[in-house]
Amino acid sequence: MMPSDELAPLATLIENEPHRVLVVVGTGVTRGATSVPQASSWQELLLHGVRHLVNTKIFTSVHGDKVISDLKKSFSPFDLDGALKHAENIEQNLRMLKAEDFAEWLRTAFQNLNAEPDKDHTLMALRDLREAGLLLLTTNYDSLLSEVTGLPPVTWDNQNEFVEVVTGRRAGILHIHGHWQRPDSVVFGRRGYRSIAANEPVQTALKSLWLDRSWLYVGCGDGLEDPNLGRLLEWGKGLGPGTWPDYYLAKNAEAHGLSSNPRKPPNLVCVGYRDHSDLPAILRSLTPAARTWPFVRLDESSGLFRIPGSDIPFPSLEEYLRSEVPSLAADSEVLQRLDRHRWAFISGTASVGKTTLALRIATAPQYRDHPSFYVDLGKLLTVDDDGKLVEALRRVARSGALFIVDNAHRRPELARDLWERWSSLPRQSKLLLIATEAAGGAMRDPREDLQFFLGNAANPGIKVTTAPEDLARIVEHVFRRAANGSNRKPPVPPAGAVKQWQRTYGSALHAFYIAVLGNLSEFQRGNWKLPYSSASDWVRKKWLKGLERDSLENLLCLAVFGAQEFEIDVLDQALPHPGRVRQLLERCLLVRTKRGQFGQYHSYSLCEPGWGQLILAAQDQPINQEQILFDAAVRSVIVAMYLDARLSTQELNERRASLWMYLATQPDEVLARLLEAPLSYIARFAVAASCCPGFAGRIWDLLYREQDTVVARVWETPLHFVASFLDTAKRRGRDVNSLWDAIEKDKEKIAVRAWETPLGDVASFLNTAKRHGRDVNPLWTAMEKDKEKLVERAWETPLHFVATFLDTAKRHGRDVNPLWTAMEKD
Repeated sequence: MMPSDELAPLATLIENEPHRVLVVVGTGVTRGATSVPQASSWQELLLHGVRHLVNTKIFTSVHGDKVISDLKKSFSPFDLDGALKHAENIEQNLRMLKAEDFAEWLRTAFQNLNAEPDKDHTLMALRDLREAGLLLLTTNYDSLLSEVTGLPPVTWDNQNEFVEVVTGRRAGILHIHGHWQRPDSVVFGRRGYRSIAANEPVQTALKSLWLDRSWLYVGCGDGLEDPNLGRLLEWGKGLGPGTWPDYYLAKNAEAHGLSSNPRKPPNLVCVGYRDHSDLPAILRSLTPAARTWPFVRLDESSGLFRIPGSDIPFPSLEEYLRSEVPSLAADSEVLQRLDRHRWAFISGTASVGKTTLALRIATAPQYRDHPSFYVDLGKLLTVDDDGKLVEALRRVARSGALFIVDNAHRRPELARDLWERWSSLPRQSKLLLIATEAAGGAMRDPREDLQFFLGNAANPGIKVTTAPEDLARIVEHVFRRAANGSNRKPPVPPAGAVKQWQRTYGSALHAFYIAVLGNLSEFQRGNWKLPYSSASDWVRKKWLKGLERDSLENLLCLAVFGAQEFEIDVLDQALPHPGRVRQLLERCLLVRTKRGQFGQYHSYSLCEPGWGQLILAAQDQPINQEQILFDAAVRSVIVAMYLDARLSTQELNERRASLWMYLATQPDEVLARLLEAPLSYIARFAVAASCCPGFAGRIWDLLYREQDTVVARVWETPLHFVASFLDTAKRRGRDVNSLWDAIEKDKEKIAVRAWETPLGDVASFLNTAKRHGRDVNPLWTAMEKDKEKLVERAWETPLHFVATFLDTAKRHGRDVNPLWTAMEKD
C-alpha cells in the first residue's frame, strides 16, 4: 500500500530523516488491541477507579453510583474541567489510606494487560515505525509498546533518562503521563498535570521535540484537549506555519471535525480513514519497509509459503512458525554467523534446500518479530531493477530487518555490490546470501566473483548438504502433515532405505518431498522403495518445462552420463548441440568447467549425478542410453577415451567392445574428430582401437596420410607427449622416420619448445629420439649455447628431474661439468 497524497511528504521524511518524526500514541491504540475497558480510555479508567474504591469499602455503593453518574456527564459532552475534578477526587481517595493502595490499584488495572491474538496489527505497525528510526511517545500508562518493541518505558519524572531518549542517547518509550509500574509518575488529576507543567527540563525537551520533528498522532482521540499536550499545542500555534507539519490520524468524522476546529494549529494535517481496521495498513504505508520492491516481505502473500488448504506440498508459514519444518545441520551455523558477523553466505547444489533453510532462519524465534525481505537475483531483468534494489536496501536497512538474497551466482557482481553497500549502512539489519554451487551462470562464471564470500577469512561460506537423517526427518514431517493432527505414529524408515534415497534425492529435496508424499501408503505397508518416477511430475515442471529442443537433448545426454555414474565431464563438442546450454545453466542444472590456458574449452556435468536418473525417469518415451553415450564418444575423441577407461576399470568388457564396434561403424566422422584432438589422445585412441583391428589400421593409415596435420599438432603438444606418440607408433610397427624428418626440419622450433618444457620431459623426448636412431646432438648443442638459461630452468625444476636430465645428457655423451659448476656456485 502506498501512502496517501496527504501522508506522502511524511513517508518521504521517514525514509530520509526518520529522526525527524515523533509518533504520539493514545488510548485508542490500546482500545484496539485489548478488550479491557479500563485501558481503552481515560473515562473507563476513572470508572474502574471508582469501582475499586467501592470494592475496597472506601466508597459506599450509593456514593460510588453517584460519582459514576456525575463522571459520565463530564464526558458527554466532554468537559475537561469536570473530568479533571473527578480524576483529582478519585486519585486522592485511592491514596487515602497509604501510598501502596494507589500502586495496588494500578496493578489491578494494568498488570495482566496484553494484546489479544489478531488484534495487535496496529502495535506491530508502530513497532516497524520505531525500528525505522522514529521516536514513540505515549499518553498511555500500559506496557503494550514496550512489549512489542522490547524497549523500556521512560517516564517524565525521570528527567535524565527522559532527556537522553529525546536526544537519541538512550532507547526507550516516552511515557508523558507516566507508567503504571512507577505510581509517582502517573499523571491522573490536576495535581499531576501541574507537576509535569512545572517540570522545566521536561517541558523544554517537549518543546525541542515540537521544533525539531513532525508529530504523528495515532489513537489520540481527545488529545488536543489533553491539558499537557493541549498546552503545548497552544504554545506551538504562536510559532506560525513555519514549523514542521504534524499529522493527525482519526476516523473520517473526527478528522473532519478537527479540521474545522478553530483551535487547530496551522501546521496540523488531519487525515481520515474509514474504519479502525484500516489504521495498520496506513501506518505500514509510511514505513520504508512498505516500499521494498524488488525485495518482497516474507509473509503469507510473498508466494514462498504454502497457503493452508492448497495442494502445494511445500510448508506453510504456520508450519515454519511452529518449527515443524525439518532443519539441516547448517541451520545452527548460519544463526551463529548472523549473530557474530551480521551476515552469512551459504552455498550448495540446486535443490539441496538452501532457500528453505533461509525461510527457517527468517521464521526462527529471534527473527520472526522483525521484518524479513527476500529477492531472487535471477529474476531482475533490467539495470533499472538493480538500482531499485540498491535503493530499497538503503531504505529499509535501518529497520533491524533480515535481507535474504537468493541466487547470488546469477548476478555475482550485483551480490557483491549489495554486500558492500549494506556494509556501509547503519548495522541494524542482517544479510543472508544464497548461491548455487559451481553452476556457472548464464553470462559469466561466478567462481571468482563469489570467492570473496566463499573464502572470506573472517566469515567463510557455509556449504549446505543433506545427511540420511535429514531425509528421515522430512519423511516424519510429511507423514505428520498428511495425518492432519491424528495421533498415528509415523513409520520409521530403515537405515538402508534412507541411505539409498540419499544417493539420488540428497541434493533434490523438493523432488524427494514429492516422492515421499506419493508413497506414504506404501511406506505404511513396509515397502520403502522410492522409484525415480515418483518425482517425475515435479522434475518435468521445475527442470524440463519450457526447455528448447536442443537444450533438452543436451540435458538428456548429460543425464545419461550421470545415471551411469561414470563421473565424466562431457566436453562441449561432445554434446548433441554444442553451445546450447544457456537454459540449463540458468536453471542451475549443470556444472561448467573451464579448461585450457585461457579457459576457452568448456565441459559440463549435472550438478549431482543422481539427478540423471530423475531426469530420465521423467521422459515420456524410453531413452536408449547406450546410443546417447556412444554418440557422444563419436563427437569427441577425449570423451571416447574417458568412456573407454571407465568401462575398462569397471570390467564391463562387453560394453567396451560394443563401444568400439559402434565407433567403427562411423569411421569418417570419428577420424575427422581424431585429427582435431590433442596428439597425446590420438596415440592412446589408436592403441585402444586395437580391439577392432581393421579400424585401428585405418587410424594409423590416416595419420600417415595426414602427416602435415600431425606435425602441426606436434608444435601444440608438450615434447614428452610427442615422444610418447612416436614411441607408441613405432611399437605398433609404423614407420615414424618421415615424421621425425618433418619435425627435425625446424631445429630452432624444437629448441624453443624445449625451453617451454620441464627439463625432465625434455630428457624423455631426447631419450626416445635417440632410441629411434635420431641424431640428438643438434638439439643438445642449441640448448647448451645458453648455459645461464639452462641454469635458470634447472632452478625452476624439481631436483630429481634435474638429475634425470643431467644423467640423460651424460649418457648421450654431453659434457655436463659446466652445468654442475654453474649450479654449485650457489
